[in-house]
Amino acid sequence: MAVAACQAAPEASPGASDRGDGAGAPFDLTVEDIVIVGMDNAGILGVAGTPPSDAAAAAAVSAARDALGAFLNAQLVDEATRFSAAPVDQLLSARARATASENDRAGLGQVDLPVARTITGPASAVAEVLLHGEEVHAVTLSFNALLTVELAGGTASAAKQSGAMTFLPTEEGWRADAVEVTIELPEGAP
Repeated sequence: MAVAACQAAPEASPGASDRGDGAGAPFDLTVEDIVIVGMDNAGILGVAGTPPSDAAAAAAVSAARDALGAFLNAQLVDEATRFSAAPVDQLLSARARATASENDRAGLGQVDLPVARTITGPASAVAEVLLHGEEVHAVTLSFNALLTVELAGGTASAAKQSGAMTFLPTEEGWRADAVEVTIELPEGAP
């Protein structure tokens, strides 16, 4: 299932730049493709199966994309929260929060970095949805988000966060329960 117009455009946070140079503008996260993986094993049993629901898959991908987009904007753009623990804690499920190591959190961008501003670049993802009929079990988003980071000393460098996050529907909303993410930061960053 290809999704051309599946984009997250969260509102810019208070304090975002209005200089017109892209600084402080939110990421526009585009889901480029959706792969649906049905969990019905009826074929093995020789009985009629339940086909996976495209509508349920699209709704789940939209919710997971919104969660990832909100995280990217809070973690990398919003002056009040960027590179802090708060967006990471909001993103992760309770289980993932409890088991996240210091290195996991650093890959998610929880680092001590003297940032003057960030300028967003392209952000895209490919989704894989695991479902049985209408019941969605998980959405994995493999993503790349590019940006420019200007450090307090005035040095601007390209940065990139990429990897995969598996989102589950929880009582708190869609949360990342498994993450394999790295962040490439400017030279001199921790």
